Parts: sequence; structure tokens; C-alpha cells
Amino acid sequence: MEPKEAKVIRRILRSKLILVIVAVAIVVGALTLVVCVKSSFFPRLLVNQDLRNDIEAVLLDYSESLSTGQISQETCYTPMMQDLVRERRRFYEEYFEVGLHSTLDSVESEFVFADNPGVEISTLPNDQLTVKITERVTLHGKYDCSPEEYPEIQAARWAISRTDDETVKRALEEYIRSIKEDVSKSSEDGFEITFILRHYLVIAESKGGLQILEDTFTDRNSIDSPSGTDNVIWRDGQFYRSKPDLTKMPDYQIYATSIEGLGRRLLEEYTKAYGE
Repeated sequence: MEPKEAKVIRRILRSKLILVIVAVAIVVGALTLVVCVKSSFFPRLLVNQDLRNDIEAVLLDYSESLSTGQISQETCYTPMMQDLVRERRRFYEEYFEVGLHSTLDSVESEFVFADNPGVEISTLPNDQLTVKITERVTLHGKYDCSPEEYPEIQAARWAISRTDDETVKRALEEYIRSIKEDVSKSSEDGFEITFILRHYLVIAESKGGLQILEDTFTDRNSIDSPSGTDNVIWRDGQFYRSKPDLTKMPDYQIYATSIEGLGRRLLEEYTKAYGE
């Protein structure tokens, strides 16, 4: 016959076991509810490798389309996104032609995936996903004039012809030599400008593959470009570019000013700095 104390202990242990089972069930149920709610209202930050590879492939095509100016895989883009690719090329050409008085020779685009902790891919409930990623765009071009045609050089010669101060003349001649080297290199060998763009893309998933719906991007930074140069936003299915005033760029101002006006400024500055 089992002692009375043993029966009491067994009942206590059984009660504790039941309480543990109930507690576990409550915790599991709560976690399941949290997961369901999170899946419904928040994007899932983890994606499988196959989807990541597909995203890299569509962004590689985007880079190639921007670099070559030819859209090879039209199904990767909505009609509005195709327009954006073409508009980006036109903007870079205008940036060189108007702002830099130069000719754009080529564009190199690269979305930075490898060793980039800033890449964020989030899947959404409506068969869409968002991608935050950095793009490096390098523009190659050449000045549209020879060194002798460059306005600053012509202005320096104008200034030399209008001063009798030999020290000022020598300083202006040295200025011409330094400018000639820079202009000669930029007009013959060319030069490059790089934009670092932060993108927020919306991409649709379907049986036919991925398709880019929207691409918002900017090169704004607090150090040297608080307003940015290359800025595009989307609203109601349309993209809008916040275009900078290219007529305020130094090269545009140089060509928009007369040789005499540039020469007077140089003569005043060099006489003040080197005149006796």
C-alpha cells in the first residue's frame, strides 16, 4: 500500500507537469500569433539564395541597360521604368554638355552586392519586394575644346597684354601652363565623374520572373552634396527628377562670361597678389 505522503507528492508533481504543459502551449501559441501578425504587417527581411540570385540578375541587366543605352530584357521593366533608364542617359549627356561643356563618351553602372552590408531585401505580402542598395555610376567624357580655345587661357593672355608688371606677367604665364596641362589631359585623355547612388527599388515577383516597378534614388550626402545632383522620386506611378541648375556650374559660368570679363577678374586678382 502506497504511503499517504507519496500520494501527495505524486499529485503535486502531476499538477506541476500539467501546469508546465499548459505554459508551453500558451508560449507556442503566442509565438505563432506573433509570427502570423509580423508576416501580415511587416516585411520579411530574410530571403532565400535563389531569390537573391534573381535580384542580382535583374539589377545586372539594369546596369548593362544604363551602360549601353540599350534595354535588352524589356520584361524586366515596366514601360515607365524603361523610360527612366533612357531618361537617366539623357540627363548624364545634358550634365556633361551644359554643365561641363564636354561630351559624354560612356557610362559605367554597377550595383554593389559583394561585401556590402548595406544591401536590404524585404519581401512583401503582395508578391512584391523592396531592395535597398548602392549603385556606383562612373561617367567618362572629354572637354569640347583645345587648350588654346579654353576661355580661361584666352582671358589670361588678355590680362598679360594689359599689364606692365613683369611679376604679374610671370604669374599669369605660370597659370596658363598649369591650366594647359589640365585642359590638354581632359580634352585628349578624357576625365571621369562618379556618382554614388542609394536606391530603393520596388520589384514584382511572378512566374515569368522579376520586374522592376519603381526605382527611387539619390546621391545626396551631408559632406559635399547636401542637395544632391542625381535625384529621382516616384509618385502615383510616375518618376520625377529634381534637376540641379546646370547653369550655375563653374564650367558653364566660364563659357557664359566674355573673355574680357574673365580677363579683368584675373588681372585684378593677380595684380593684388603679385603686383609691386
